Amino acid sequence: MPKPEIPQIRDDSGAVILLSLRTGHCLLLNPLAAAIWSRLAVGGSLEETYEECATHYQIPPEKVASLFEPVLRQLASRPYRFWPLNTK
Repeated sequence: MPKPEIPQIRDDSGAVILLSLRTGHCLLLNPLAAAIWSRLAVGGSLEETYEECATHYQIPPEKVASLFEPVLRQLASRPYRFWPLNTK
């Protein structure tokens, strides 16, 4: 599960809104990005996470990666992180 100090709101579609209490910034994740975030938050690797999401959503892992890479770039450009990112 994601770290408890990061408030989040999940809707029925699986989308998640994250709020950084430190900065006041929020981030909306669509259901696929939310699934990836949840898996990375517990220490999963990107490759394993993409494979799991690809199986769940029945799309190629490369497609999952191409959809999530803009989210990673957005998070990397901010002065904070929402989770300990394991990119190995």
